[in-house]
Amino acid sequence: MFAELVRLGRRDEIGGPQFLAELFDRAGTGADLFYHAEQVRNAAIVRRLHRLAVEMTGLTRTAGQPAADLLADFEQKLFDIGATAANRGDGVVSADDAIAEAMARIDERQTAGKPRGVGTGYADLDELLGGLRPGTLTIVAARPSVGKTALAAGLLLNAAAAGTPGLFISLEMGREEIAERLLAMVSNVSLSRISGTDRLNASEANKVCSVKVGGNGGRVWIDDRPGQTAARIASTTRRAVRRHNVGLIVVDYLQLVHAENARDPRHLQVGMVATRLKELARTARVPVVALAQLNREIENRTDGKPKLSDLRDSGQIEQDADSVILLHPQPADPKALVQDVDALLEKNRHGPRGVVPLLYRRANVRFEPRTVEGR
Repeated sequence: MFAELVRLGRRDEIGGPQFLAELFDRAGTGADLFYHAEQVRNAAIVRRLHRLAVEMTGLTRTAGQPAADLLADFEQKLFDIGATAANRGDGVVSADDAIAEAMARIDERQTAGKPRGVGTGYADLDELLGGLRPGTLTIVAARPSVGKTALAAGLLLNAAAAGTPGLFISLEMGREEIAERLLAMVSNVSLSRISGTDRLNASEANKVCSVKVGGNGGRVWIDDRPGQTAARIASTTRRAVRRHNVGLIVVDYLQLVHAENARDPRHLQVGMVATRLKELARTARVPVVALAQLNREIENRTDGKPKLSDLRDSGQIEQDADSVILLHPQPADPKALVQDVDALLEKNRHGPRGVVPLLYRRANVRFEPRTVEGR
């Protein structure tokens, strides 16, 4: 550069050799680039926080939304900014690093002899799924009164007994009804006796009073607020994970989650809820089990066997789910105390599909593995 200035006769115009030496000293090295890039990145995050603060200030002054919805929306957007700030890279990792991590997890699982995810308590189902894996969305679907809620509650109780706390988000039933179902499942006293007006006999009372849910630090938490949005569910879940170390989420049920945009067609509303629940599972790093209704087409079939296409309101549910379990009750007397139910694992992103035979004890709203002895 200096030789070129001399050739052009402009050496003295820029301050001569002394100025060029000073300019060289002031120039940053390659290491300085990371510092300046970090400063730009920090400034961008601050700008996003400022814009969010201004936006939320305006909404609190003008919007007619409930405070809980505003809080959930604010927390979601703040979480998104925090996730961006925490991700200092571009999300790309080498295959060698990913394989090394996978091998370490494989070795850990085989040494411990446990499934990769949260155990369901049903050996045949765990063999197919490998447990309910963190970051996955599992759909349990059936027609009304087949036992969706009973199976989901069983998953929570089994996980809690093994030491994994769970959160039951119920948009259909209140906490009292859920508590009565849990008592019936654990105590082996019929739900009709627990929820009825007749006085329990001494044996029944002792069984009910001795009920304990969970063990080894596992507990079941209940959120029975109706009319929740996916954003509010996400907010509740993240707090539960932080405060109570929750490792399993159940949402009962998907079609009752309020849509973000009530003007959208129904299939888009339900599809967006499914997508949000899948995103929640990944960001919170816990398995999410969402219950769903099946449409009435099943009732027009001779065998009554459900299909993936029967998922009510949206095919997006099937697309976002990592696994889909369809409950297929076998013909039985309506007054029968027990009923055979096949759990059809119709989608399994991490393994084979299959059928898990279960026994539904109606009186205790409890599912058990179906064996000859079990009856």
